[in-house]
Amino acid sequence: MPYGCTIEIITSAKGKPSAEWLTAVKTPKARTHIKRYFQEVRFEECQKLGEEILHRETQRINLKLKNEEIQTVANQLGFGDLGSFHAAIGYGQLKMSHVLRKLVPQQPSSANWLTKIIRKSKPKQSDTGVKVTGLDHVMISLGRCCTPLPGDRIRGYLTKGKGIVVHRMNCKNLAELSKEPDKIVDVSWDVDPEAVFNARLQIVANDRKGMLHDVTTKISSFDVNILSLQMQANDGTAVGSLVLSVKSLSQLSQIISKVTSVKDVIRVHRLDDTDVENAQ
Repeated sequence: MPYGCTIEIITSAKGKPSAEWLTAVKTPKARTHIKRYFQEVRFEECQKLGEEILHRETQRINLKLKNEEIQTVANQLGFGDLGSFHAAIGYGQLKMSHVLRKLVPQQPSSANWLTKIIRKSKPKQSDTGVKVTGLDHVMISLGRCCTPLPGDRIRGYLTKGKGIVVHRMNCKNLAELSKEPDKIVDVSWDVDPEAVFNARLQIVANDRKGMLHDVTTKISSFDVNILSLQMQANDGTAVGSLVLSVKSLSQLSQIISKVTSVKDVIRVHRLDDTDVENAQ
């Protein structure tokens, strides 16, 4: 750029650092500031998650507490404020069994009762095949609106009473939920090779004898279960909806390709709840 030129720098109030900046910045000071930003973001995520976990577990055992009572227990456990206390739960540094024992009065008559409560309220290991980096024993569920499959790009949304609900990145509901960015959580797939997931398909074809047989034969060649199947014919056009038990997005894509190759099949595509509602 020639000396003396005037340039304009356009900034955004909503701009946020990217992890890629760490490979681009040159000074240790800049790198430190960027790392501190991500530490603060992580702290806020774990704080909200810990608050949600505490709310869920106390609600499960019908234990109603005031902030003052929680603050007292937080102080007893070495935390000066509720934010740090909640974050420790979210990080997994504080076990809920330990927290519950502090929250519930330790009377001899209630000892056995409390042990049963803790055992009963211990979160089950997630079978969703999704994990939150750095956090264990977090309630995770797959969004019914978009039914994510391993291979889909996904994000988590912190939902009161449900923990983290996982959506596909192109889910219409996630676009709306993203208006609350403080509740969005980064998640990733961590799938057991034997795990299976439900996926919905819609098939549109020219109606003919043997169509259903040809379609199901193609699907059966993948050794997957057909959990439900409905076909309706009207004016020479057959429309079917199926729920399959598949292992991944890749497998589903292969099934779609095979079924599309069946004679007289016009279109095969993946369904979500919005598609189902619009079709009704």
